[in-house]
Amino acid sequence: MAAILLAGGVTWLGVASTSRQPNDTNQLGPLTNGAGPLLGNAAVPADNAAVPAGNTVSADGADPTAPGSAAYRAGNYPQAFQLLRPLAEQGNAKAQLYLGVMYGMGEGVAQDYGQALDWLQRSAAQGDANAQYNIGGMYFAGHGVARDYDQALLWYRKAAEQGYAHAQIAVGLIYQHGYGVDRDYPEALSWFRKAADQGDADAEDDVASMYEQGLGVPADPQLARDWYMKAAAAGSDHARQWLGDHPA
Repeated sequence: MAAILLAGGVTWLGVASTSRQPNDTNQLGPLTNGAGPLLGNAAVPADNAAVPAGNTVSADGADPTAPGSAAYRAGNYPQAFQLLRPLAEQGNAKAQLYLGVMYGMGEGVAQDYGQALDWLQRSAAQGDANAQYNIGGMYFAGHGVARDYDQALLWYRKAAEQGYAHAQIAVGLIYQHGYGVDRDYPEALSWFRKAADQGDADAEDDVASMYEQGLGVPADPQLARDWYMKAAAAGSDHARQWLGDHPA
């Protein structure tokens, strides 16, 4: 699995899928760039991401963070930090999210998990699902805070209930692998399906694996293949590999 996006958008930590075994450093955690969920990956908003409540916009509705996000995506982190910090201090939730990720990853500024968590919490308080997801990742991985699976699930779930696909996968993975909870395969599958129904390739791959292994549902080779085909069409390398290894 990859990292995570921000309604379209930076990476840090993450969670493993049903077909890839998790490890403590690269599975459930914080910060992401829109590639996919790893419980613990960081996420930064895409340029076309919806502007959450609390953000200030210009009279013409333009996104004031656009210059900063463009600098970030170009890899000019010092400039991005200079452009985004004033907006974050003014209460712009998207800019606060960027700062949280940049502090967490040490991009354009010295790495500081305490600052990362502070800025992410400010953004999350305004309802930003990406910030909520990243906070969940920090608790899952124990970055800047004591590792706490209960808090990780709480924050992942906040984002998941807003329809954030990567967080829905993270919740599913927590129930699938039993991080701080009893393993619950039907619950895991229900969350994977929510994300898969949004066309998320990683979630489709996870649903396929559940049917292949008979986790939470009776094993069904044909349904597994159907879901692997969907995942492959959506860009899942693992699904493409599986289909190559299991010709019809």
